[in-house]
Amino acid sequence: MIDRLRQASVRGQWASLNEIAPPSRDVRISVRAGQYTPADGAALYDSATGTEGQLTFLAVMFGDSALTADQLDPELTLLLFVGDLASPRARVKLADVLRQGGRRPLNVRRAANQPVRLTLEDPSGAWASGVPALEIVLGWKD
Repeated sequence: MIDRLRQASVRGQWASLNEIAPPSRDVRISVRAGQYTPADGAALYDSATGTEGQLTFLAVMFGDSALTADQLDPELTLLLFVGDLASPRARVKLADVLRQGGRRPLNVRRAANQPVRLTLEDPSGAWASGVPALEIVLGWKD
């Protein structure tokens, strides 16, 4: 990409980074330690507007890189709702995502302006004092 920028500037053309490499449309959700208490299911992300497309992956990274899948409560689950907010389109166990290297594929279509919600379910109260610092990325493709 740097070479393409250099070539454009040598030819007297100024191209913005967005023209050379379009910005990522992935949804990044940053959660501060203790920001949510998931007793009744914490809504980590909510969007009622947007273009149509496809959610292609879900990635999870914890602030504490020493945290392993075996240390997590096996019932901690991310629920992804698209369109119908009463029935999740994907149920993803956090421990399973970590076992898969922190990333899990998705294949979920979204029509324009369908609501999207990501919640955390903690049925046994493992994180009753609050969710640890983490970042979740929802991969997006038009």
